[in-house]
Amino acid sequence: MGQYRSEALYVDQGGQLAGVLNTLNSNLRKAESLMPKDNALWDWVVAIYQREGVAERCLWFQNQRAADVPLMLFICWVVTRCGALDHTLLSRARQAATLWHKDVVVPLRQMRRLLKIDSKGMPAEPARRFREEIKSVELQAERVELAALAMLVEEAGSVDVDPQALRELMFDGLARYLDGLPFSAGELDHDRLNQLVAAING
Repeated sequence: MGQYRSEALYVDQGGQLAGVLNTLNSNLRKAESLMPKDNALWDWVVAIYQREGVAERCLWFQNQRAADVPLMLFICWVVTRCGALDHTLLSRARQAATLWHKDVVVPLRQMRRLLKIDSKGMPAEPARRFREEIKSVELQAERVELAALAMLVEEAGSVDVDPQALRELMFDGLARYLDGLPFSAGELDHDRLNQLVAAING
């Protein structure tokens, strides 16, 4: 009985927010359906993110420097495919991702984090499940961002680049991106960048 009362309370008090989330979820799925089915960038990101140390170091830049992790990983992917990231492509990537990341991905993340520490008067279990739904939608939003970024790169296979040169090119591309952020600490971040590049290429 208590369980059903909790569910009813969740629907009554959180129904409007849940409806917004369901609408956003539906719209994200529609957006995904318009993207190429063969998303090599997404597949690469999923594989790389599982490597030891990658997630931890990416999240540091996300949390401490307000960095766009999907864009950072796009930069690394471009280097593995093209051998370098030119300034024009970096500018186009920023332009393609910035508004979506700022107005869609970040608010979803903020809502998810808020509900982790404060259920806003909702029963704990329904609020937890709702937060998991937000997490799923947030992941879909990042996937849409990555698909849009992948469309900026012409079809090409991996290039044959010396491993050390590859790491240097990857570092250079990431450093150029981070140096343009409001919260960048310049040289202070370079050690962490080296650690991230090493983890990605580990």
